[in-house]
This record gives sequence, structure tokens and C-alpha cells, in this order.
Amino acid sequence: MPTSTPPPLEDLRRAIDAVDDGLLDHLVRRGELVAQVGRGKSASDAPIYRPAREAQIMRRLLARISDSNEKDRVLRIWRAIMAASYERQGGLRLVADPAVEWEAMGHFCPRSRPVSAGAAEAMARVLAGGADLAVVPAPTPFGGAAWLPALIEARRKGAPVFVLSRLPFFALPDAPFNEALVIGRGIVDPSGDDVSLSAGVAAPAGAVTACFEIGAKTLSLFAHAEYVRPDDTRLGAAGAVWLGAYPRPLEPSGPRAVEFALGEIRWLDANTVRVQHQNGRDYWLCTTQGELEFHYRRAENGDRHGQYDLGRMYYDGQWVLKDQEMGLQWIQAAADQGYRHAIQFLANLKNVDGNHDSRPA
Repeated sequence: MPTSTPPPLEDLRRAIDAVDDGLLDHLVRRGELVAQVGRGKSASDAPIYRPAREAQIMRRLLARISDSNEKDRVLRIWRAIMAASYERQGGLRLVADPAVEWEAMGHFCPRSRPVSAGAAEAMARVLAGGADLAVVPAPTPFGGAAWLPALIEARRKGAPVFVLSRLPFFALPDAPFNEALVIGRGIVDPSGDDVSLSAGVAAPAGAVTACFEIGAKTLSLFAHAEYVRPDDTRLGAAGAVWLGAYPRPLEPSGPRAVEFALGEIRWLDANTVRVQHQNGRDYWLCTTQGELEFHYRRAENGDRHGQYDLGRMYYDGQWVLKDQEMGLQWIQAAADQGYRHAIQFLANLKNVDGNHDSRPA
């Protein structure tokens, strides 16, 4: 059976050159249109960063691509195009917590590194007008939100500072990343598929508990799996403070589940409370002395995938108090059972510091 002969290399290169010329023409035209948008925003003092509009663009484009890796490549190209759009409109002043600097760089593609500051300081810079956007770690069910009390107080005073987006917007399976929130001055538009955040003593109707007793006068953080307006009667009835909303991020299989619901909360004795995971199987034990244990049944039953997941939770400080030694113990247990991702994680860790033995003592 005859085989087709591929086009000569020079022919392919000429075809690529023609595509590049067309791309450049379209990029120049897009830049001219963005400049007109920027002039309109400047005249009305409108914010540059409109995450709802971005999300609508990304969802529309990614829906045309079936391959997950190609979606990731296209998204990274488009993020650079969006970064150029920000610059044409005056640019964004970013400040990022070191724990989520990579997520900030990947999403905003800034020309220079964002200012580095802890989450609380980053929030303070935005409130003082020293930065447009703060990229901070997303809270865990039991804390990790040093920036949250300041945001609540600012919202109570009517400051136009909100939770605007969640990063990363698109994530490949097994891609390492830290969940982050973008907070700043802007307009919170509905994108068509959103998660709203509020804070209060009691959960508004339809909301789930995302962070238990954040320390701001015993308030908890609540997530709503929809766009909720700040004047929604459910918030008023619960006495909750509206903090903003963000477009729901994506993963290859569709929207990413990000609103984290805690289950039953029950005191076992005067010093210990048991907080059930929403899956009804796993749970946390918390003490009044600040101790926190997460009981993840898959890991405890010897499942290597579960051991790796629990190890990463401890190592990265996701949903548990950060404990890298404990995290490495669980990751090593998964590696000892031949789990590929655990083996690769330990190898990468050892390559970063050739003198560091990643195996816990």
C-alpha cells in the first residue's frame, strides 16, 4: 500500500511563516481594539482586570479543543496575550504571597516579578492603594487566611475590594499547584458559572462552610456554588458579609470542584472537636490547644494513591496544618509501594538539593 510523502521541510516552514504573518496582523489589530477599550475604561475610571470577561473568553476557546495538553498550551499563549492587554491599558501592580507566586506569574504573565509579601501584608498593600491586586493562598477548612479579617473589615466599611478570581483557572491532572485567590479593587461581574464567598457566624441559606472559625470574631467563611449579589436577602438574613465572587476554574473533565463543604461538627469532650469531611468518611480532630489531625481513610488503609494525596496535603499545607516531615513520611510510604508520582516527587526534591535525603529518618 503506497504511503504518502510528507511535504518538504521548506514548504512546511513557508506555510508556518504565512501563519505567523497572519497571527501578527491579528495581534496588531487586537492591540488596537484593546487600546480603544483602555481609553474607555480610563475615561470612566473602570478597573483593568475583569476576570468574568476573561473566563468567558477562555471557556469559549477551550471548548473548541478536545486534547487536555493542547488546552494547556493554548491557555498559556492566551495568558501572554492578556498580559499585553493589561499593559496597553496601564498595567497591573501585583503583590503575591511567596507560596503562590508561581500561580500569580503563570496567570498574569507580568513583565517583572510581582512584589513579594506575606498574605496579610499583601492585603494591607491593596487596601492602602499600594497595589491593584493581591494573590494570596486560598484558605483551608481550618485557617490559612491571615488576610481574611482585614478584608471582612474593609467590606463592612464599604471599601471596593473584593475576591475576584481563583487560580489556577485551568489545571492538568497531577499538575502541582497551590490554590490561590486574587483580591483587589474591581467590579465583580457574573461569568455564567461562579462561586461566591461570604463570612458570618451562621451560614446563609444555600451556602457551605469553607473555613471554620477563621479567627475574625469567630466568623466562618462560606461558599455559594453560584453568583450571589451583595444585596441578596439570604446574606442579610444570616448577617453575613459579602466578600466577592470568582469564575469557577476548569480542569480537563469540566468545572473544578472548589467550594469545600465541612460536614457535621461535634464536640467529643471539653477540649476536642470532630469535624466530618463532606464525604462522610474522613474527619479532622481539633483541640482547643491548636492541635489538628486529619484522618484520611484511604491513606490509613494503605492505599498508595491516598498516601500520596495525604502526603501532599501535609507537605503543601492544604486542608491541614503544614508539616513537611509528616508529608514526606506519607509520600515515602506511597513510593515504597511503587506509586509513580510519589517516586517522582521525591526524586525532584532530591535534585533540588543534592545533599538532602528525602527519606524521613
